[in-house]
Amino acid sequence: MSYLSLINIKHELLNFIRNSNVLSTTERGVTTTSEDFTATGGAETFTLTITTARNVRAVTDNGTALKFGTDYNFTYSATTGYITQVIVSKVLTLGHKIAVSFDYKATQGSAIYPDYPRQDLDLSSYPRIGFDLFMYDKSTAGFGNVNRSDLTFLIKILSGSTKSNDTYMDTLNQAVIAAQNNFYYLSYIKPTNITQNVPVSERGKNKIYEVSMRIMARNNYEINWYYEKK
Repeated sequence: MSYLSLINIKHELLNFIRNSNVLSTTERGVTTTSEDFTATGGAETFTLTITTARNVRAVTDNGTALKFGTDYNFTYSATTGYITQVIVSKVLTLGHKIAVSFDYKATQGSAIYPDYPRQDLDLSSYPRIGFDLFMYDKSTAGFGNVNRSDLTFLIKILSGSTKSNDTYMDTLNQAVIAAQNNFYYLSYIKPTNITQNVPVSERGKNKIYEVSMRIMARNNYEINWYYEKK
């Protein structure tokens, strides 16, 4: 059976935005590190010793990059929202070194969320990026129980200047265009709209500005038909 999962889609999109360095590791307050494991053979689950991982940057098998979704996935803690395990579905060779590169932050808080940023924080809490589902269009595709879906997400960037927002948006735009065919849970993704900078709140003489991008993933199929022989 084939169904789209908004949970999986949002996890992948969140990991992608954090990996794209739209905000630097300094701005996010995270540290990039790597942990090594030794394969015992077969498909394996590796538990990170650092329990505050925010995003996985890469997984390699004896130096060869593995592909997200096809070769590996990761799980988020339901209570903390941190990544706790990397699950490798590829059959591994006994003794191979599995290296997991990831960003972590020991304290609470993150500058990039699968949610829209609050606008009532102090200036030190910016820049911030948030996103959520904007539109989910479904239609029948062919005979049987087959659905075609187009999903649109809205990504919001907030910072203290329009120039900074333009810089962040340029980085995001380039990252989405470069990776549009590389997602696992979405078949194709591209930017469709970028808004102007608008002031959304004021802190004394300082303003917070917001700019947004809409991205659309077209032609995602849920195929659940079956053939019954008469």
